Amino acid sequence: MKHFFLLLFTAAGLCAAESAVSILPRGPLSIGKTLKLEWWHNPAWKMIAIHAEPQKNGNATTLSGECRFPGGRGAKAEYSLVQNGKDAWTYTAVLRGTGETKHISAGIKIPADQPADLEVGDTLYRLSGKREKETILKWSPVRKNNSFRIVSGTESYLFRGDFSVSIRDLRFSTKENFYCITLHVPESDRESRFDMNVTIRREPLSAHPVSIASAANMGFADTQADDGKGGWTDQGPANDLSCMTEFGKRDFAGIPFEIINPEANGGRACLVLSRFRRFPGAGTVKFPAPETARYLYLLHASAWVPAAGKAVGAVELTFQDGSKTEIPVIAGRDCGNWWSPVFPFENGAIGWTGDNRSSKVGLFVSAFRIPEKPLVSLRFVPGESVWMIAGISLGNLRPQHTAERRFVIRENKNWKPVDVPLQFKKGSVMDFSVFPRFFPAKDGALRIDEHGHFVLAKDPSKRLRFLSTNLAQDLTVPTHEETDFMVERLAMEGFNSARLHQFENRIYDWTKPATLDFSAEKLDRFHYLWAKLRENGMYITTDLLSTRIVRPGDNIAECRSSNSESIRKTLTMFSATALQNWKDYARKLLTMKNPYTGLSMAEDPALFALNLDNEAALYHTWNAHPQLLPLIEKVYADYLRTKGKYSPGDEKKRGPEFYEFLKDRQFRIQREQMRFLREELGVKAFLTNLNNNATLDLQPFRAELDLVDAHIYHDHPSYPRNNWNVPIAGTQRSATADGNPSVMKNMMTRIPGKPMIITELQFCYPNRFRSEIAAMTGAYAALQDWDGLYRFAYGHSRKVFRKTPAGSFDHIYEPLGILTGRIMYFLFVRGDVAAAPGPVLCEGWRNPVRGDNFDPDFCNLGFFSKIGSAPLGADIPGAEILPPESWKRALPNPLAEQFRHYQKTGTAVSATGEIRLDRKAARVSVVTPKSELFTFPGGSAEGRFMTVRRSLDFSTVSVHAFDDRPLGTSRDILLFHLTDALNSGTVFQNEEARLILDNGSLPLLAARGRAEIALNVDPDASGWTVQAIALDGSVFAAVPAEMRGGKLCFQVNVSNPAGVTMLYRITAKKITLRKQRAL
Repeated sequence: MKHFFLLLFTAAGLCAAESAVSILPRGPLSIGKTLKLEWWHNPAWKMIAIHAEPQKNGNATTLSGECRFPGGRGAKAEYSLVQNGKDAWTYTAVLRGTGETKHISAGIKIPADQPADLEVGDTLYRLSGKREKETILKWSPVRKNNSFRIVSGTESYLFRGDFSVSIRDLRFSTKENFYCITLHVPESDRESRFDMNVTIRREPLSAHPVSIASAANMGFADTQADDGKGGWTDQGPANDLSCMTEFGKRDFAGIPFEIINPEANGGRACLVLSRFRRFPGAGTVKFPAPETARYLYLLHASAWVPAAGKAVGAVELTFQDGSKTEIPVIAGRDCGNWWSPVFPFENGAIGWTGDNRSSKVGLFVSAFRIPEKPLVSLRFVPGESVWMIAGISLGNLRPQHTAERRFVIRENKNWKPVDVPLQFKKGSVMDFSVFPRFFPAKDGALRIDEHGHFVLAKDPSKRLRFLSTNLAQDLTVPTHEETDFMVERLAMEGFNSARLHQFENRIYDWTKPATLDFSAEKLDRFHYLWAKLRENGMYITTDLLSTRIVRPGDNIAECRSSNSESIRKTLTMFSATALQNWKDYARKLLTMKNPYTGLSMAEDPALFALNLDNEAALYHTWNAHPQLLPLIEKVYADYLRTKGKYSPGDEKKRGPEFYEFLKDRQFRIQREQMRFLREELGVKAFLTNLNNNATLDLQPFRAELDLVDAHIYHDHPSYPRNNWNVPIAGTQRSATADGNPSVMKNMMTRIPGKPMIITELQFCYPNRFRSEIAAMTGAYAALQDWDGLYRFAYGHSRKVFRKTPAGSFDHIYEPLGILTGRIMYFLFVRGDVAAAPGPVLCEGWRNPVRGDNFDPDFCNLGFFSKIGSAPLGADIPGAEILPPESWKRALPNPLAEQFRHYQKTGTAVSATGEIRLDRKAARVSVVTPKSELFTFPGGSAEGRFMTVRRSLDFSTVSVHAFDDRPLGTSRDILLFHLTDALNSGTVFQNEEARLILDNGSLPLLAARGRAEIALNVDPDASGWTVQAIALDGSVFAAVPAEMRGGKLCFQVNVSNPAGVTMLYRITAKKITLRKQRAL
């Protein structure tokens, strides 16, 4: 069998500085400032290192020595790099005596969050970031004189030599958030030798504007709407582009364009084209001399935009040799609406934004690959829209580098400092501790009722829904003073529970040989925190295994010591000694008495739920630690022997039988852990497990648990260079526009008759749409009738006891995290959003195997009704189990009709009529008797009680009866107006804000936002006042308000002169004489 050499490039930096190619110590090849070529060994998957320094001699650099990798004794490597001029190199690599390896391997790792284009031979591969398929380009035999082009910083590097290329999306296999590009070179079987010889050529990237002055037909300003003269879209002075006032050569999303001053060009500055409105039907730009380029760039936008996938227009290219090429420009991919642009597209970065008198407006930058031969003219032909072109450029920049201008968050008219308090004012509107709650010491333990919900054991008429957060790592062992401060704050947040997470390594005494040796000081702190939480009306959940390391005193036969915080998740499933250590730890932790409560955790009614192993589904962890493969194979071989199926070598095979083995191990260990906790320790808490991976193949295991636990993240960050540190990559996608995928797929893990809690939930900072969490989880969780929502996280470090900048997860001092939590209290805990009526609609399952997933269409039924999954044929009260093959035909009307309508239009109305979703408009509304909420890109929204007009930019606006009355008769109302908030000095790679290069510092800056509000307040009340409220609950200032047409009207503005305002209190002083007589 052939062996292959696979070449790996790793993202090593993100700075677009002066570039060069060089051999680094230990062997990697540095390419510019962003790429690093590494050699890797399989199956160990360790980098092949040469412990020597590169030797430079003139224009040549060499490095040679013995290879360092498992089983690589005697293997030699020789690397040579010769510079052949300013921008050219020859790279040679030879490895000899590599032995019986599977591969000497690696790949080009490109973060999936950063769209990229690659050229292999003459074929262009666009890596858009979409999770579509694992294999993008299959392996093929080696080609002579093949070529491969990649970008590093602001330079392009072309590799040429004898190799083949494959491209894979690692999110499907290793779960890494990267694409992997692999170069294959065959091994010489006779010598166990790998040879690589490539030339590398550097090409600086550049672009230059093309003047459209002679072809321009409209100006940016319009004096009269619909007069057929323009300018712009002929919609009048209130809706034109006169806010474009900076002319000349300017960069947009990293590409230079020339913006024409209409006063210097006869009033003409842009091309506006249409086939159905009164604009020219085509426009042509001719070049003074032929030009050759790799990319054509457009600064453009559309009005009356066609449906996504339809043509906005087309560009006809004419070349000097007489040939022609046509490039379609597609809505939703290359171009979008100039009015209220919110989302960048796959090939349409938002390059410029401004404000006209009606809305936020903007232009997109798109890059189109064109043949590299002399070009003489461009003809623009509109499609099913009005197409506006403000600039044209030509160049050779890669599309992923059309947005390289740094975007820095600084205080200005659009961003104002917001004061985030250490503590809230007692008795203020930010003090939600005044609302009803239950106390474990007084109200006692919980039980699960016949509907699968938590109720008080002593009074089953009292149901509990939990809203809370995670206290993680160092925040599980604060000092007593810090605990007193924090627990009071938690209660004021309205939290009635807490999850203690990742505490194991914090209570361990690191001077001792075993992780069961607890630090007396840290354990005391942990116990005091526990006692204070229960004292302040919070039930508690935690995990028995999360991040506990391995130490020699743990006496685990197969792993003496390890600092890995995840290795136990695999060890416990296969090692008898590791499982015994798990039991020993659980016994000690759960049975020791808490000196502040007099109770052990096992007997304390405050502990209502206990997770066995955090995020440890065996299907996904078995291969996480290659050093454990011999152990796994030994246990697998024993399993096969007991079934009479073993033959030598079978333990190394990975097929259906192996995954049946993993299934058997998951059941065996989970059942034994539960038996031990119940029978030997007498644990009363409800037991759960498998709290991540919302997949069908885990449902049989979940069916044996007391409750279902899940983790939900929207726009979870990735870390291209260093885990948990900058640069930090995200998507900036809207959950509303995307169909709320992270929430909807987790709805399917619900099993009727069991409580459903989400113990990790976050719409992650700095996603600009993260205020969506209020509706997309708070409202929909209430519709689904779930039982608990836990934000992740309050904090991880004791640094939170002083003000700290915002980060990806922690919400303790993040304004949107603080305020959306209050909104979710009203919608979910108070129950302002009603649960969907009728049974839980379940996708039925028989005997799912590894890799089985839920039907993605079934998930969308959760926009209308309660949903979940259950075994076919099960008799579960309150559940309707549908066959997986024919569930669509089994849907009753009107649900079936509503579902088909959603599939066509992206709009959905819940069965209660209270929640309305419009994906295409990126809008969601919640209208209930006591609460109304609108999350939308801007413009207008109207409910029964509240009307919003002239809202600027994306925001969430909501009103809630603070006095628990229907809004129409309420005398005390809270109004939330949420935009965005980011750390000062945050540096993004570009205006798309998908990559943080510097996380910034305090103070946080709140994004601008304003809107006109009208409320249908109680006509029998008078003396209405509106107050702007600070985040600590204190009153900033009175807001002018007046009654007009029976409505209370006022304006909200985040940039209030008294201070940034996202919260308002509206109260009535008295009721009318007529109402008093009626009473």
